[in-house]
Amino acid sequence: MPNWVETTCIVEGPAAEMARFHDGLAAYAKDHDGQISLLGAYLPVPEPLLVDSYILGSQTEEMAAVHNRNRETFGHPSWYEWCLANYGSKWADIDTMIHFETPTRTGFEFRTAWSPIIAGIEHLSALFPELVFSSVFDEEMAHFVGSAVASGGRVRHVAHSEVELDSSEDEDDYFEALQDLVVRLRNEHYDMAERMARPFINYTKESNQ
Repeated sequence: MPNWVETTCIVEGPAAEMARFHDGLAAYAKDHDGQISLLGAYLPVPEPLLVDSYILGSQTEEMAAVHNRNRETFGHPSWYEWCLANYGSKWADIDTMIHFETPTRTGFEFRTAWSPIIAGIEHLSALFPELVFSSVFDEEMAHFVGSAVASGGRVRHVAHSEVELDSSEDEDDYFEALQDLVVRLRNEHYDMAERMARPFINYTKESNQ
C-alpha cells in the first residue's frame, strides 16, 4: 500500500464554466457507480497504456514490442510512466468527495498515492482556463505539507514544508505535537494558496463581466 496524500482542492471561476466542469464529473459518475475523480473524468489513462509496466512487472519479448509501440504513440510504455508524467502520482485521485459547492466555487477532498497530483491539476487548468485550482495537501505519515495553485494551463504557485519535530519527547506527546504541527502547517498553506490564487481569481471574474 502506498503512503496516501490527503488533498483539499478548491476550484473557482465563472458560474457557466463551473457548471461545465461539474457536468463532466456527473457524466463520469454515471459510469462509475456514483464515484467521481477529477483526473479520471478529464484525463483518463489512454487504453493502450493499460498494460504491465516494465518497471513493475516482468518484461517479455511480446510486452517489449507493446511498450515500444506505446512509446512511439504516447511517449510512455505503460500506464505507470504515463501517470507519473501526467498526474505527478502513481494513480488518479481516489475517494474524491465534494466538501462544499456554490455556483462559482467548489471544494473537493481526495487522496493520491505517494505524491500530490500537481501535474494533473495543471492539465485540468489548461482544459478549463477560466478556472483557478488551489490545493493544500499533506502526506499521511506527516513527511510533508504543501500547496499549489494552477490556472490557464500553468502552475502559478507550489510550495512544500517538511514536517520536523524533536523526537526525544514522550511517544504520546510526540504524536499529539506532530498532529498539531501538521494542522498548523496546513493552515499556513491554506493562507498561502489563497493569497497566491487571488490575482487569477480576480482576473476570471473580470473576464466574465
